[in-house]
Amino acid sequence: MVGRQFLSVAFICGLTCMALALPACSGGGGGSPSDPDGGEGENNGANAGDNNGGSQGNGANGDSDAGANNGADNDAGPIDLTKCGNRQADPGEQCDDGDRDSGDGCSATCQKEEGFTCTSPGAACEECGNGIVESTETCDDKDRDSGDGCSSTCQLEAGGWVCPVAGEPCEQCGDGVVDAQELCDDGDTISGNGCAADCRSVEMNYSCPAAGGPCELCGNGVVGGDEVCDEGNATIEGGCTFNCKAEEAGWVCPAAGGACTQCGDKIVNGVLEQCDDGNLNEN
Repeated sequence: MVGRQFLSVAFICGLTCMALALPACSGGGGGSPSDPDGGEGENNGANAGDNNGGSQGNGANGDSDAGANNGADNDAGPIDLTKCGNRQADPGEQCDDGDRDSGDGCSATCQKEEGFTCTSPGAACEECGNGIVESTETCDDKDRDSGDGCSSTCQLEAGGWVCPVAGEPCEQCGDGVVDAQELCDDGDTISGNGCAADCRSVEMNYSCPAAGGPCELCGNGVVGGDEVCDEGNATIEGGCTFNCKAEEAGWVCPAAGGACTQCGDKIVNGVLEQCDDGNLNEN
């Protein structure tokens, strides 16, 4: 009887142990039924290792992406001086004119120098103020001062300025002073009143003072400016020349302007003549 009870207890204990071992087996662990904790520890270690490895992989990818982005930015990162002078725009360079000489606009470390414009890699830089109008410049008066017609970046300034000769001072049309490259300056930059808008030509039938000032319309009947006469027309007929600069031979013209009188026409003009015998002879 005692032996039979012992067998029953042993059988029940065996079933219990098998039941306890099943979760470890179904979980895919490497432990044996007799050591479920050991298998679980190994699994945890492997999982932790895998997870840590995955994290390291992500970190490597993050570093790689950051490096690629920095390399793509031409203004970021240190300059590789072995590439300065290769006529290409490399990271960190502001210019590359094909050499590593300073003083020509692009320094020995491929940085842009003051007063220069470097438009494209491989091309020489341009210097504003050297008296030569180069590709991006609209003027160059041989200095880098603004307010004199040509700005500090060699661009033509507004306000009637013209810079017709490179390396020479600019001239301001409209200031009432005739400069070296101007033919007139009536104090404005408007055409139609004697002096053209650029001060480079005198308009038809006008006369303009040599030193500058308002121009006069020849033919308006009023003597003004540098006119000698003005009989109210601008033709070759009459006693005043077409440009109102002189009286024609045998004619007398009023000082203030108006019709001229011809001496020798047998008509005495009471204002300008005291006699007229029909000829120009004194006898």
